[in-house]
Amino acid sequence: MKRYAIMLFWLNITTPIYATISTKDININQIDKLYTKSMLLKELKKYDESKTLLMQIINQDPKQVDAYLLIAELEYLMNNWLQAIEQAKTYLQIIDLKDTKNYLDISWAYFLIGESKNSMDYIMQFIQNNKELLNTNIYILIDTIVKKDYIILYKMKI
Repeated sequence: MKRYAIMLFWLNITTPIYATISTKDININQIDKLYTKSMLLKELKKYDESKTLLMQIINQDPKQVDAYLLIAELEYLMNNWLQAIEQAKTYLQIIDLKDTKNYLDISWAYFLIGESKNSMDYIMQFIQNNKELLNTNIYILIDTIVKKDYIILYKMKI
């Protein structure tokens, strides 16, 4: 009798624990894995494979803004200018434009669609509004500015 009582007690404890793991958490974990793999493929210059994974993310959750921005960047790297612009515009429609943590990404999106003034405005707003955050993201900021200067100089030579 004690054995059955212990088993029933154990089942009553463990069942709610396992039942609380939602499918939403599983999906988020899967999306994170796909995004990480996509970033790795991008670094390996396997742009089409990276884009395929990002499209899987968007199919699972159309509000995954980072996926749109990374697809825009991939299209840009593959010289698919119109697709890059479309993806960047989609990103700009769904991103929270008021959240200052997004300003560097927003700046990059504006740069991809050829709006360099808006791009620089967001960089300047980021610097002015986020002195603390700037200290932690200084390398990202420098990388962003250097990429833009390099691309602008490269285009001027052509």
